Parts: sequence; C-alpha cells; structure tokens
Amino acid sequence: MIVIENNQVRSDVGKWVRRIGGETCFRRGIALPGDTPGIFEELDSVPEPLDGNEYNEKVNSLIRERYSLSEELAILRQRDSKTDEFDEYFRFAEECKAKVKAESGISG
Repeated sequence: MIVIENNQVRSDVGKWVRRIGGETCFRRGIALPGDTPGIFEELDSVPEPLDGNEYNEKVNSLIRERYSLSEELAILRQRDSKTDEFDEYFRFAEECKAKVKAESGISG
C-alpha cells in the first residue's frame, strides 16, 4: 500500500513506486502538496525502457491483431472518402499506442 507521511511517499511493503502515468520509479520520494496515495502505483520491479524500435514493434503488433497491413493501407488511402472507417481505425491505433506506453511506463 502507498503511504505518505512526513512529506515522503513510499510503499509499506518495500515495492517500487511511481506516479501513475509517470516514468520515474523510486523506493522513497518527496510528496508534493496535495499528493494522495491514489495518484501513485506500486511496482514489483522497474520496467525496462523501450527504445523507439521496440515501441513501434509493440504498437504494430497490437494493430495487426485487428488490421492486416493491406487493410491498414486501404483505410489510409481512403481516409477522405471513408471517414467513419478511418476514424475507427485511428481511435484503435491511438488506444494501442496508449496501451504500450502504459505497460512500458512511458509518459506522454
């Protein structure tokens, strides 16, 4: 469980801690005014950072679960004439990117 006391944030069971959506992991950190335990998460280990190629490969892999390469190219080619189909594809691709970032501890 996340504990905030004496302006410090920590896990009461010795796990790694980070702000939800943040990149920096720590065992003990400084709490900012207004911080609550709910804005932090506990981690068993520090996630390995992804390089650009690994990130792209993971996103591409998730997109391929729904769209083949030829389907994706067709949607992109027809983005102005089939806007609903493109919008659905675009939302899905953005969800894939967000999922990889969240799993990898990448912010932004």
